[in-house]
Amino acid sequence: FGKMRAARYALLLLSTLQACWALYAPSGPVELLTADTFSRQVEEGSGVYMVEFYAPWCGHCKTLAPEWEKAAGALKGVVGVAAVDATQERDLASKFAVQGFPTILTFAADKANPQKYQGARTADAIVAAGLKSAEALVNQRLKGTTSGGGAKKETASEDSKSGSSDSLSSDVVELTAENFDELVLESNDPWLVEFFAPWCGHCKNLAPEWAKAATTLKGTMKLGAVDATVHSAVAQKYDVSGYPTIKFFAPGSKEEGPKEYDGGRVEDAIVEWSFKKMDEYGLGPEVAELVSEDVLRDACLSKRICVVAVLPHVMDTGAEGRQKYINVVQENAKKFRGKPLGFVWMEGGQQTKFEETFGISFNYPTLVAISEAKLRYQAHRGAFDENATIKFLQNVFAGRVQTVGFKGMPPIRKTEPWDGKDYVPPPEDEE
Repeated sequence: FGKMRAARYALLLLSTLQACWALYAPSGPVELLTADTFSRQVEEGSGVYMVEFYAPWCGHCKTLAPEWEKAAGALKGVVGVAAVDATQERDLASKFAVQGFPTILTFAADKANPQKYQGARTADAIVAAGLKSAEALVNQRLKGTTSGGGAKKETASEDSKSGSSDSLSSDVVELTAENFDELVLESNDPWLVEFFAPWCGHCKNLAPEWAKAATTLKGTMKLGAVDATVHSAVAQKYDVSGYPTIKFFAPGSKEEGPKEYDGGRVEDAIVEWSFKKMDEYGLGPEVAELVSEDVLRDACLSKRICVVAVLPHVMDTGAEGRQKYINVVQENAKKFRGKPLGFVWMEGGQQTKFEETFGISFNYPTLVAISEAKLRYQAHRGAFDENATIKFLQNVFAGRVQTVGFKGMPPIRKTEPWDGKDYVPPPEDEE
């Protein structure tokens, strides 16, 4: 009996820990999916599903959770709202190229090609997006352009051939009158926004190039699309008179207004124009300071290769010396923008577990390039200048560097960010 009682306690403890760790209760309005139930409920189902891929440690996921539950309750019986713990269902997350958290995908008529939700993370915005997807699916069924299940007919509807953002890629953000101000005008990110009409032939030709450019520029500049026939007030506000019209919104455009895009309509031209415009506005990629687990995950490990610069203590370099090192890292980020590399920096000695894992041992400054997916890394051993570090990363990216294995990412403790000033020693105690 003693062993049975102990087993019961162990099971109770395990279930309690799992409940504390999970973001959503099994009995709540959000459907909790595994690989098996996902296939049955979402891929083989006939309705629309909005699915959040999350990680239990993710701060943004924790913030989203109450809004996601509210949306699930409101959409019950109309649109399925579900969640997948990507740390437990890694194969499922990999299948849909989930790289950061939370990632929200909408599965509608074409279940094999879900659309990435890019709207606000509020219940109202999520509900509006879910209803819009459900309405679109119903309209497609009325037109006979979808079978109603997970399969998509080979002959696409006119809507899917249009310049609509729905037909582009998950990296193109669908902009509406409701979310335009919040996502574009109040953003700290630069934006390229296409105003299109579904019937416009030039828009249809632009669509695949716009999609490819959005993927290439991911993490550098955001690309959006506005259906000007639906959101005419937004188009009129920015004097859109022909299609497609593309406008550049720098951070702070709410006051100064957008600039006209005057580049070509192919991916390379869009990307080249974007980089030049960012240089013109001094919008080089910002390299975050590694002060928490969330920063590491969001800014660096979400990319294929995470590059961490470990810099000396500011009392050894002074503020000016540290900034010079940060500038080197920023030039690296600029050189590799558009590539799947993320960059952060940290002060040496603050993350001892990290330094032990990656064999840094006081060799500051240095870079360490990490592939979490492959559990491989390599640290830079040469000079810490722009040329040497860029050459090192080029070799890493090309696979010309021998890498070292590691067992898993070490924990990151929270630290205070650098204030940008010289080191001030603490006052001595008076005797």
